[in-house]
Amino acid sequence: MKRNKRKNIYYKPALNSDAKKERAFYLDMRQQLISLFRKKHGLEKSKEAVSIALTKFIENGKNLDDPKAKGWLILTTRNILIDEYRIATNIQTHQAEMINSIDAYDDPNNKIDAFDREVITKVINNNIDKLSPRVKEVIKAIMDGKNDEEIAKSLNITESTVRDHRCAAISKLKEQLKRNALS
Repeated sequence: MKRNKRKNIYYKPALNSDAKKERAFYLDMRQQLISLFRKKHGLEKSKEAVSIALTKFIENGKNLDDPKAKGWLILTTRNILIDEYRIATNIQTHQAEMINSIDAYDDPNNKIDAFDREVITKVINNNIDKLSPRVKEVIKAIMDGKNDEEIAKSLNITESTVRDHRCAAISKLKEQLKRNALS
């Protein structure tokens, strides 16, 4: 934006024909992609995924005149949405595994009713943020489905340290669950 000093107003510089064409392409593609993925994934998730895909398109220097540009954008948007779904599913799966591994109520038959499971899930989610930053990193990596070796390499620590962090987190979460059960 440029400023006209005399009239103290701002105005946008005129776009040349290539810039207009590019802008029209992005706006058109954005609308098409959002409408394509909106039904299945919802408006907000679709908008976010389309924005990321268009950003990648620009960053990778893709050519607007390429006949494969639209296909590339559709596939990239779809892959972003699939990855987001996988991550969400993975986190839910690992949270469920953590809940099942924590025998907070010492149920001999390992049967926890739905209400108790909901309480346990809330306590775990509320207390994960209270863990130390390093322990939190390890727990999030576990929730992402990584094994001890992968976590150790990515965080530059030993596998035994990963196990120690996991044990510390589980014991702290168990304490919170027991406190919650008593109150």
